[in-house]
Amino acid sequence: DKDDWRERTALIDATGSRRLSYGDLFEQVSCGAGALKAAGVAHGQMVAVAMKRSLESVVAIFSIMAAGACPCPLEPRLTRQATPSTSAISWTNPSSSSEKFPFPFL
Repeated sequence: DKDDWRERTALIDATGSRRLSYGDLFEQVSCGAGALKAAGVAHGQMVAVAMKRSLESVVAIFSIMAAGACPCPLEPRLTRQATPSTSAISWTNPSSSSEKFPFPFL
């Protein structure tokens, strides 16, 4: 079946407890890229990503690239003052309680 790819596992977290299917990955990346474009992020613009290593951080980086921008991963402990001034937007950690995250950036 041509839709089988949507159900296959694309990403697994380090503990093996959380998985993201290709279908979910595609939907979340598309949503994130659309939100970035709607927020005015331009092609080639840098986007700071200050998140712990997680499934969400992978989705954030893929979303930024899908929007045509350049992901700039930062150590999440950095303060806003340490964020590069050339960065158009910052993407930070979502609430850890949400299974699907609402793209908390700006």
